[in-house]
Amino acid sequence: MRWFDSERRIAVTGLAGAGKTVFLLSLLQHMEHFDPNRFHIAHGARLSGFQELPPGGSFAPFPRTRMRARLMERQNVAWPEKTRDIYHYRCSFVHSGLNLASRLWNTLRHGAWLSRRVEWDILDFPGERLSDSLIARHDSLAGWSDELLDLWDSYDRIRETMAEYRRLLAGTVPPVDVAITDTYKKCLAAMVHNKNQMITPSTFMLGTGDGGVLTAEDILAHGRGRTSGLPGAEFSPLPAEFRAANPGVAGRFSEYYARYREEVILPLFAAINGCDSLLVLIDVPGILSGGVGRYNDTNHLIETLASSIIPSGLFSNNVDKIGFVGSKADMIHARDQDNLRELVEDMMRIAMNKQPDIRRAESFVVSSWVSAESVDLDDGSRALRGIPARDSEVRVFRVPELRPDWPADWPAEDPQYSYPRLSPPPLANRFMAPEQRNVDKVFDFIMT
Repeated sequence: MRWFDSERRIAVTGLAGAGKTVFLLSLLQHMEHFDPNRFHIAHGARLSGFQELPPGGSFAPFPRTRMRARLMERQNVAWPEKTRDIYHYRCSFVHSGLNLASRLWNTLRHGAWLSRRVEWDILDFPGERLSDSLIARHDSLAGWSDELLDLWDSYDRIRETMAEYRRLLAGTVPPVDVAITDTYKKCLAAMVHNKNQMITPSTFMLGTGDGGVLTAEDILAHGRGRTSGLPGAEFSPLPAEFRAANPGVAGRFSEYYARYREEVILPLFAAINGCDSLLVLIDVPGILSGGVGRYNDTNHLIETLASSIIPSGLFSNNVDKIGFVGSKADMIHARDQDNLRELVEDMMRIAMNKQPDIRRAESFVVSSWVSAESVDLDDGSRALRGIPARDSEVRVFRVPELRPDWPADWPAEDPQYSYPRLSPPPLANRFMAPEQRNVDKVFDFIMT
């Protein structure tokens, strides 16, 4: 445990589109340009002396300046692009206690009566990598294949989507390797089109080397040109009966699987387990818009992530606490914020049932870069005021009431769970931080 350290190592993850990059940009902007009237941290403490440090390590440096620039344009302001790489960011700052309780706390824990310098080491993981958490859990292609295929078979729509792949493997003439992986990638493209999240190997979504992220054109091309694993070493899940009847294919795919796991996945999860704090961002409006399939995928991925976590112990410095952060809270009407937290806590409970040994788990509802204002219409219904994407005029959008429990079943893009796509408000003043809600509470969670 790291109770007496002045260093914090933080992993930030969550499904694709959950707002991880915007969360980090807002948090760092508030830390660098601290204003106690806009960023309320515990015990009346203050922050100063913010410094960026060389990232080091084997991951790409977090491109904070470039990503922040898109949010600080006077015109054509836009949310940052999708995160493809694992990013690393290091900074330090002075944490100063102003009241007696804070001074005593600092003295007991850090021997510093007034202030102390704290160093943060942050890792930002693309949400698509969560789909590989099953690969982290299984050291063999056989174990991964059996669990993944059983899981997919339990959902009618995914089972239908994967039917062509199953028929190919069940045929009387054994297919060649490239026919297997091409058919598998075709099915993955259909799954993406159907808004499924469990797309593995994640290189299908993120690409490898100089290859880009998955595009709409890639889906229309049935995944041709994408990669299922590593270039020249592609693999896919194989049923037990196929592995027994085709040991040559099974042997090659097992070799490629082991290489992918060793080179891509194990370093990622080793880095996560080397952190003391793990933040998992959950996009509740996005999940509701995506239907019950997206909800199920999200929970399965969070469950497998939790199962892959190594809790910190008396003589080991692993994950000590997990924060479940309900992002984009400004997209939920102000009257429903308590219900939003109920939904986040429900997902937290499902995850922590798989990992009861974590010392501390806490839920938050956060707006990292507030882009919507809650409005009550004359008929009592709920609405949001904001600037729609690719527009410049403020508009009012009617939004649904959020219930405190998840529905039993609902389709993707159901009108009763529809939320507008809004642009970020511009912030041309680079020495100011955006309006936020509860990002400061997450800061306190990391620090304590």
